[in-house]
Amino acid sequence: MDNSDVIHSHNGRTISSNSELSSGDFIEAYCKDTLVHRGDVTDIAPNHELFWIQDVLTGGRRLLDIAELEIRKPARAHLSF
Repeated sequence: MDNSDVIHSHNGRTISSNSELSSGDFIEAYCKDTLVHRGDVTDIAPNHELFWIQDVLTGGRRLLDIAELEIRKPARAHLSF
C-alpha cells in the first residue's frame, strides 16, 4: 500500500504570511523539522508577521514569528493532548 498521500496530508500546508491565518485556525510550528508548538491561533499582528496561539503542548499562550519558524496548517483534524 502506498502511504505517500497519508504522509503528505499529515504535513499539511506551509504558511508564509499572516494573511493566510485567521483566529481559530489550528497550526503546528516547527524548528528544524521538530514540532515545537501546536495550537489554535488566538490573535494576529498583521503588520509584523507575528501571531499568538494557545499552545496545547505547553498549555500556555505563545507569540510566534513566521520568519523564525515553519508554520503548517495540518490537513487533518487535530487531536488535543
